Amino acid sequence: MENIAPPLEFLMDVRFGLEKGQSLKKTIQHFVENQNENNWAQQIALWIKFLEMGRSTSEIVMKMTPTRRQCLELIELGLKGEPIYQQVCLLEDEIFELTKLEIEEFVATLPIKSLIPLLFFQFPAFLALLIGPFLTSFMAQT
Repeated sequence: MENIAPPLEFLMDVRFGLEKGQSLKKTIQHFVENQNENNWAQQIALWIKFLEMGRSTSEIVMKMTPTRRQCLELIELGLKGEPIYQQVCLLEDEIFELTKLEIEEFVATLPIKSLIPLLFFQFPAFLALLIGPFLTSFMAQT
């Protein structure tokens, strides 16, 4: 759960870069450089290399989730020179809401998941505490 929404983090970096007046390409390169050993950043770096070489990026994009695919398609429009700031803000809001729903779903299932250790570890130990004195007195009588 540590890094729940890499596309959200990416879009926030893009938005902040655009607000600072940096170029889109420089902002993306800055994001990739600061995200060492991040699979999402590696996919973005590979996608950028394919764009720079003029190769088709569809094989990379098709392997991604719809949210990540949408991010890269939007960034590709920006790299072609189209204004994307408003779309970045809208997509960022959508991904934020999706992330919020995912967190709420995780928190809703947490009590049920926490019952598993209770049933398998704590309940047998509790039974041993209850039955233990009875068994020792029973064994002492025989």
